[in-house]
Order: sequence, then C-alpha cells, then structure tokens
Amino acid sequence: MKKFESKKTLKRYNRVAIFFMLVGVLIIAKVVDTMFVKREFWQDLGTRFVKENVPVPAQRGNILSADHQMLATSLPEYKVYMDFRVSDPDSLVRVRAQYARDSVLEASLDSLAIGLNKLLPRRSVSWFKERLRTGKAKGSRHWAIYPYRISYVDYKEVMKLPFFRKGKIFSGIHHEEYRDIKKPFGSLAARTLGDMYPGKDSARSGLQLAFDSLLRGTPGVTHRQKVRYKWLNIEDIPPTNGADIVTTLDVKMQDFAERALVDMMKEINGLHGVVLLMEVATGDVKAIVNMSRDSDGAYREIKNTAVSNLMEPGSVF
Repeated sequence: MKKFESKKTLKRYNRVAIFFMLVGVLIIAKVVDTMFVKREFWQDLGTRFVKENVPVPAQRGNILSADHQMLATSLPEYKVYMDFRVSDPDSLVRVRAQYARDSVLEASLDSLAIGLNKLLPRRSVSWFKERLRTGKAKGSRHWAIYPYRISYVDYKEVMKLPFFRKGKIFSGIHHEEYRDIKKPFGSLAARTLGDMYPGKDSARSGLQLAFDSLLRGTPGVTHRQKVRYKWLNIEDIPPTNGADIVTTLDVKMQDFAERALVDMMKEINGLHGVVLLMEVATGDVKAIVNMSRDSDGAYREIKNTAVSNLMEPGSVF
C-alpha cells in the first residue's frame, strides 16, 4: 500500500489558503477604498441617478351646471419630440445600433410624413420630411416634430405610425404633457367659467380664478431613479385631485338668454349687452350673458361686464 504523501498535500493546501487570503485582502482593500478614499466620488455619482422631490401635478377639478352637465374640464395635451441620439441600452455595439436606426428612419420617412400630415393637416407632407431631416442633421435630443400641442387621441395615433411604433428606446420619440381647459358647450358662459393662462397651471379669470384653490388640488411628490438607462418614477406622496364645482347655471336657460340677447343687439346695432337671469325664490343665478361687438362686427363674450362694471341700475328699477 502506497504511503500517503502528507507533505505534498499540505503544500497544495497552503497555496490554496494563501490564494484565498490574498483575494480576501484585495476585497477588504477595495471596500476600504470605496468607503473612505473614493467616498465623495461615489456619492456624487449616485446623486446623478436620483432626482428628489419631483412634483406630480394633480388633476384639476371640473365645473358643472346645476344639473351636473360638464361646463369646463381639464384635458391633457401633448407636444411631441424626437431624440436623434438616443442610445439603446441592450445594444452591445452602439454605433451599429445608431446606423440601424438611421437606416430605418430613412426608409420610413415618406410613410411617416404622410401619416403625420393625415393626423396633423396644418403642416404639409414636405414640411414634415424636411423637419425630421433637419433634426437628424443637427443630432438634436429634444426636437419638436410639430409646433403645436395635440390631443390625447391624436397622440395615440402618432405613436402607431411607422418607426414611432418601435418604441421610445429605438425611435427616440417622447413627449411633454400639458393640461388645458376644454368647454364642451363652446362659448356658452365662457367669461363666467373663466380661463387659464396658456401653458401654465394658473387661473386667469372667472370661476376658474375665484375657486382656484379648490379646483387646483394638491400636487404629489415623487423621486426619479435611473435604472438601466431608464428613469423610473417612485411615488412618495400621491397627488390629491381638485374638487368639482357645481354652479347654479342652467345650460338651456344660458343658451336661450345668449341667443335672445345677440338677436336683439343685432337688431339695434348695440355695442354692449348684459343678461342676468335669477331665480326669485332661491336667488340662484341661472344665466349670465355678456356680449360686446368686436372689431369684425361679431358679438362675443370679451368681458364679464355684469360683474366687473359696477354702477347704479338707474332706470332698470
């Protein structure tokens, strides 16, 4: 029977033990280097990938008639942009991926421009083609492909067009969201309901301004963290949507009063006219109409004369 060679085994064991000890020392040294020597560097790097206290806007409340018909509501609108230097996180060869995207964009340019023109006819097919080529030549990361805001329905259709349907990471398509006040009944009681400043979450006039604190709601708070080249929104405090306002206005009475006033002003060629319709039993204002003759001869609600022009009623009584 062959004798067990303990010396050779011990030598091998010592070598393995020394190797793992060296590895452990290197790990500890790396930890110390990261925690103390390069501490500030890694902290600064970490803050670049986290954005704290990012506000989340609350949905603005609606204004309703006495029978709960919608008079004014807040709807989203979008401006669409392209990033022509977007990087694909799943691509091992970025240059090859960029070349592939440019090739697909060039091949899809005609159908893309035609599709954009059908959805957004205020600009021609040639305008969209030139717009996309200019943005590509400049290598812009935030290139507006259309100068105006579009509705949610149009935005969803734009995202279905060739090249764009491949997604944000490949095509670079992205958007900015805005909230705009829409009035389903058009100009009916327009000055009474009021407006918002364009592009701002700030009330300008009417009930929108008078009850702004209730309609506005309370914005929430999130922090954004970058993971695999994507920003993720992590909600800290959810937003509280604004309250709805129920007015005493009656849509039918408002419409009838507006038609009657405009007809009479046309008959006498009046400059300004006001109708205030109040329910005697309750004091509820059922209709407010303010008409002024505009420079083109048409009658519009330019100013809320019934409220802003305070004067003695005179012969009305």
